[in-house]
Amino acid sequence: MRRDDVYNYARYNNIRKMHHGKSMFLLKEDFDKVMAEKSVT
Repeated sequence: MRRDDVYNYARYNNIRKMHHGKSMFLLKEDFDKVMAEKSVT
């Protein structure tokens, strides 16, 4: 999975995130939930 894929999932699936400088941190629980839903469909 590429970085832009991760950013798109974060943008379009309401994943909570925190910006620190130039870095963006995602809440792992939200991201895992989205990936689990994607693998089911």
